[in-house]
Amino acid sequence: QPTPGGGSTAALVGALGCALVEMTNNLTVGKEAYSDVEDEMRSGLQMAEQLRTSCTCLINDDIQAFQKLMAVYRLPKETQEEKVFRQEQIQTALLQAADVPLQIARRNLELLKLAQVSASKGNKNVVSDAVSGALLAYAALQIGVLNVKTNLDLLKDELVAAELEGESRKLLQEGGKILKEIIHKS
Repeated sequence: QPTPGGGSTAALVGALGCALVEMTNNLTVGKEAYSDVEDEMRSGLQMAEQLRTSCTCLINDDIQAFQKLMAVYRLPKETQEEKVFRQEQIQTALLQAADVPLQIARRNLELLKLAQVSASKGNKNVVSDAVSGALLAYAALQIGVLNVKTNLDLLKDELVAAELEGESRKLLQEGGKILKEIIHKS
């Protein structure tokens, strides 16, 4: 089967990264030694839970977007009208197929930011878990961006493709910078 594929796998990896950040924050909250960061850890915990839920939903969203794209590729193309309709549907489906992994990349950049706080301020006994969560988040971000690019390569609207490509590149650069900082400080 062609699904689940790279995008849905990226969403799953992101959800796993969220779980590691959640665990780090859970093991920080309520500890006297970390009372000065209690509110920040609770807030990060709540945000990581929301991101995990979002990433989990994006698994199915990616599968559905890919299945829709494959379905429109099977549309008839015998007449000129069918060819035009098919091409329009393909372009619409490509945008949706690019949007889902872009959302995955965005969510995982947010996760990297949370992991950075967890790794620097969280319980030192589980800092490796926060760093592992960051590594998973960056892998998911990279996979998301790769899947965006794959779909954009077939998009005929060059302006939209360039805009989405630019955002993808920025997400990747910012995520890489955050990951380097996390690894450097751990």
